[in-house]
Amino acid sequence: MKKYFLFVLVFFILSCSKENENEPPFCNGTITELGIINVNPNSLSFIPYSGEENIYFRNENGDEVKFEPAFGPIENVFQDNTFEITCDNGGVGYYKFIREQYVVSFKCTELNIEYYLNLYTHNSSIYPIFVDEFWLYFLIPPTENNISFPLILNIITSFNGNESLLKSEFESFNNYEFVDELELLGMTFNNVYKITDLENRSLLTELYFNKDYGVIGFKSESNIWVFNRFE
Repeated sequence: MKKYFLFVLVFFILSCSKENENEPPFCNGTITELGIINVNPNSLSFIPYSGEENIYFRNENGDEVKFEPAFGPIENVFQDNTFEITCDNGGVGYYKFIREQYVVSFKCTELNIEYYLNLYTHNSSIYPIFVDEFWLYFLIPPTENNISFPLILNIITSFNGNESLLKSEFESFNNYEFVDELELLGMTFNNVYKITDLENRSLLTELYFNKDYGVIGFKSESNIWVFNRFE
């Protein structure tokens, strides 16, 4: 009987610890150092570029445009970040971590358009745990006389096993529609993330992306441009 009671007691303690392992600790005003928070390796599939290739797109008239690397090969960078969490005792917990980030970009001189891909770790505002965020955005290269008007694709690429805790917090982040198959100018693409913004008349109104080819299509003014090849 004593052994059974001890087993139940240990199980109860372990269960409580597991339930609360992601809760903020008692706030004492000190900074908790979390070290480097790395991107989940599975999230890297959202950046299929080396940053050294040229990417060609064509429209329905057979015209072709080229996107070339804007800043060279893909970069893997690390940046110091801090954030705060309100604890159950009413205090504030302070955290510091080093964010891992991947960045790559391309530019098209003919269309005067650039696009950037960013993948990085981002903290929850409730728990000291992290998701991976992916941003793909188009913009007009800024000058002194104009302002960029990006069309942005946002994706949480990984909840790192904490989807039940974090899904509600980040539910408004994803802005895409996912389709299993999509045809663009006679080409068929699978597992496509797409967004449309009919009010964004300054640059683009449609954007299509998948993990095989990256950007597979976009609409600029009256033209649909579709991925053709890498070189």
